[in-house]
Amino acid sequence: MFGWSGQFTVWAVVFLIIFVLFILLEEREERKFV
Repeated sequence: MFGWSGQFTVWAVVFLIIFVLFILLEEREERKFV
């Protein structure tokens, strides 16, 4: 167990990665349609 701060950091990193992938996916979709 890393503790609350450690788990919060893990979730923050996971959320950031998902957010970045979502942005890249949106841009890829827009370029495809254009």
